[in-house]
Amino acid sequence: MTEADDINKPYRCDNLSEVLPKEVQVRTIKPSQFVRTIPGSPEPVPGAVVPVWVTVNVPKDAKADEYEGELKITLENGGPFNVPVKLKVYDYALPNPNDFVTWAELIQSPETLALVYKVPLWSEKHWKLIEKSLAYIGAFGTKTCYIPLICKTNMGNAESMVRWTKEKDKYKYDFSIMDKYLDLVEKYQGKPSVVCLYVWDIFLNEGEWTYEKVLSKEINEERAAAVGKGPEVTILKNGKSEVLELPKYTGTEANALWKPLVTELKARLQKRKLDKAMMIGIETDTRPDAAIVKFWKEILPEAPWVKQAHNLGKNQPGYTASVWSRHTILDSIVEKSDVISGKGWKSKYLDTFFPRGLRNNDVITTFRMLGEITAFGKQRGFARLGADFWDMESGKGISNFIQHGASGGIASDGRFLKSSWRALNIRTSLLASGPDGAITTTRYEMMREGLQECEARIMLEKALDEQKLRIDQAKKVEKLLKERNLAIYNGFYDNRADFTDKKGKGFSTYHWSGSQIQRYCYLYYLNSGWQKRSSDLYEAASQATGKR
Repeated sequence: MTEADDINKPYRCDNLSEVLPKEVQVRTIKPSQFVRTIPGSPEPVPGAVVPVWVTVNVPKDAKADEYEGELKITLENGGPFNVPVKLKVYDYALPNPNDFVTWAELIQSPETLALVYKVPLWSEKHWKLIEKSLAYIGAFGTKTCYIPLICKTNMGNAESMVRWTKEKDKYKYDFSIMDKYLDLVEKYQGKPSVVCLYVWDIFLNEGEWTYEKVLSKEINEERAAAVGKGPEVTILKNGKSEVLELPKYTGTEANALWKPLVTELKARLQKRKLDKAMMIGIETDTRPDAAIVKFWKEILPEAPWVKQAHNLGKNQPGYTASVWSRHTILDSIVEKSDVISGKGWKSKYLDTFFPRGLRNNDVITTFRMLGEITAFGKQRGFARLGADFWDMESGKGISNFIQHGASGGIASDGRFLKSSWRALNIRTSLLASGPDGAITTTRYEMMREGLQECEARIMLEKALDEQKLRIDQAKKVEKLLKERNLAIYNGFYDNRADFTDKKGKGFSTYHWSGSQIQRYCYLYYLNSGWQKRSSDLYEAASQATGKR
């Protein structure tokens, strides 16, 4: 594609920069597949366009009413232009994000920030960048955090977050980085429900590595070189970080090395009242050998595993995010032959959906509705989406599959080939890189808006279950919920075994390249009266609670 073709291709506003750009390119208009006109419409006029996104934080004591205001826009050579802004406030108060019932996970990548902004790891500048990302993650309602205790994992960390030191013949442990990170997590996310101690990855299994044709030569070589070796951790020597290779978990020395660390770590988490949130991981399509599972069961018997894979089954202890063993609201409708949802948010198990095929450039309606699609299926919500997993050099998001990373790879698999999960690598970044750290995106804001509606819906479902509504209210709520389900079904139907179902207008919880259905699914939803359904939902929530 030439530069001229690229400027003619449509693009959307995504990165919501806090500062206006100094220069905006004037777009040309030429005949192409991307430029379509309706008979009788005026001729398009080329220009430079900068969308402005307005976000309003409504105070808790604001009165329910309709409000109007103006946004004044001033240019160097024009204006001011007064743009009307209208806002309707309902008599219903959403829970705080850390109290959301819907499970929605954005994963933070500390070392990606250090690489993109070229700041020393764990320096004050680095911590400010981390804090900015975690503030967005907390506002989203994320209830997890990951503490890598080994190096070179799939999430792209070169160092372990707990550093080892050695005095004479005895190892000690420096928890200062972990403690500071958890301080920030608690500040912005509250008490997380899952604290994953990242102690195992795909390259640590026993036995010989079998060559896999689907992997690149480079990945196969690095995976083969890791056979028979134990985990690597960060050791501090003369104030500098180095790599320390430890014995295999199945070796006789491993218990004596890891048990003191785990004992001290448990005490620190207990002091924070996070001991019940402690889990170990991460299991993926390749599972840890039985001997490794046994090792960690003996050292940390109370901690279940975090599992993120294609197919994990259902109702397992721990925290699971799976691609195929899922039941979205769409599947529930098909199974029951009506529009009653599966209420997965009620499950006591942390079974979630990993939307592996979701990409940064997918239609924005997918991001907006993902919480409701999953939480009202038979799962708690969705997981394993990246927050700030960007290209390590440019800071841009990555949408394609990269098997091994030269320049242009992201932190999840671009740094350490032996820990590549291939199709399960993190391929989303809901935040964008701004001049001074993470900034929000339209996808993030739309997903957050959808999660807020999902919470209002859950409140109404609970009120129905507990028979707290009057008969007339209950009938109205049942009607509006069925209307929401049907609209989601018609707009996002994604049953892989039944693409020809006449009710299904499209699907976009997955991205199947070349699919005509995926291309046009969002058009149905955008013209289905979704704004009125949102208004009806909040109006019903107001009548059910009468509180903001």
